Amino acid sequence: MDQHPGIVFRDGPAGRRAGLAVGPDVWEIISAVRSSSLEGESAVAAAADWVALTTAQVRFAVGYYAEYPDEIDERIRLNIEEADAGEERWRREQNALQPRGRDARARELAAGRGDVAPPCEPHRRRHPAADERRPKRLDRLWTRA
Repeated sequence: MDQHPGIVFRDGPAGRRAGLAVGPDVWEIISAVRSSSLEGESAVAAAADWVALTTAQVRFAVGYYAEYPDEIDERIRLNIEEADAGEERWRREQNALQPRGRDARARELAAGRGDVAPPCEPHRRRHPAADERRPKRLDRLWTRA
C-alpha cells in the first residue's frame, strides 16, 4: 500500500485485518496508544515501549487508523466483547468448582474465616432396630443431643 507504508493485510479466522508488515495488528497498537492515557508523542512513545516497536511503526499504525477509524474501532470492540465473554465463562466455571453445602465449611476455613460455626452432622439412616439395641440407660442422653 503506497498510502500506508509498513501496513499489510492478513487473512484469518476473524477476517481480513490490517497490521504491520513485521508486528502486531493495527487495532492492537491503537489499543495500546489509547490505554496509555497520554496524548501526542508521549502516547506514541509509551505505546512503542509497551508493544516493543519503534515510534515509526506506531506512527504507521496511527496513520492507518486516521484513514479508517471505523474499521479499527470495530476490531477493538469485537476484542473487548470476546474478552468479556471469555471472562464470564471462566467465572461460571470457577463458581461451578466451588464446594456446596457441607463443603462450604472447608471453603470458609480456607478463606481464613475460622469463626464460622461448624456444620451440622448429616442425617444418618439407622436401622429400625437400632433404637432397641441401644442401652436403656443412654436413652435420655441420646435424645437430648
